[in-house]
Amino acid sequence: MKKFVKYFIMFSSSILLLSCEEKMEIKLDPGTSQITVDAWINDKREPQIIKLTQTADYFENAPSPIVLGADVKITDDIGNTYSFLDSDNDGKYLWIPGSLDTLARIGHVYNLVVDYNGQQYVSSTTMQPSVVIDSLTQYKEANGLSADSVIRAEFWARDNAGRQDFYWIRTYRNGSFNNKPNAILTAQEAAFGNGDGLIFIVPYRQGINDFNSPFTPGETVKVEMYGINHASYDFLNQAQSQMINGGLFATPPYNVKSNIKNANSNETQTQFIPVGWFEVSASYSKQITIK
Repeated sequence: MKKFVKYFIMFSSSILLLSCEEKMEIKLDPGTSQITVDAWINDKREPQIIKLTQTADYFENAPSPIVLGADVKITDDIGNTYSFLDSDNDGKYLWIPGSLDTLARIGHVYNLVVDYNGQQYVSSTTMQPSVVIDSLTQYKEANGLSADSVIRAEFWARDNAGRQDFYWIRTYRNGSFNNKPNAILTAQEAAFGNGDGLIFIVPYRQGINDFNSPFTPGETVKVEMYGINHASYDFLNQAQSQMINGGLFATPPYNVKSNIKNANSNETQTQFIPVGWFEVSASYSKQITIK
């Protein structure tokens, strides 16, 4: 009888709790929109792009608003000015080099200037060297406990000796850049902290793979190696941390620090404080077709 009463009370309590459930919609105040500057420039003889958008509310299921009518340019320390134009009115400001020209040269200082809506946004960086990718190969790996094997890719490169270098390693599959948050691959020298002058270690060489999706014959794999500075290395790692932040041990989200500033250092209004990043990188690439 005591057990019956106990179970009856538990059952009744459950029904009562369920009956108290009510769907609540919480209206959040809209956040302040800020200009976002995506300015990753390289030394390739191809159009260089600076993307300007406005930040949008976190729960807004729509593309970020584009920024039109801005004046965008990059200057260097030897007197050159490169004007970026938004000819298609899509928020993508382009500078198109000649067939033998390039914007970026190792060791030179580059200054970004964006004039928009009565404000001027500025940044400065020094171009860092990259390293040549000696080869890009494929190999077979056992598929778990199965007798079958899968195809992976691996690159080979050696870190520059006598200096501290940082790299952003980007992978393309069949022409599409793998921009998933967990695919951001950065390296400090060739090892975890100290690999000066050494061959890149295995976690970097094989980190270009999507281990949940092996390569198949006929697919193309391209790896690009960008030389970046320490600040850009930290920025990419912080951005990745925020994008994959979740689960039981998630940390409170925070704004990733930007190296782009309002030229008016006294400006404190949020809508006039930019976000984003500016970097000028040397790059090398290698591509193969999986056999």
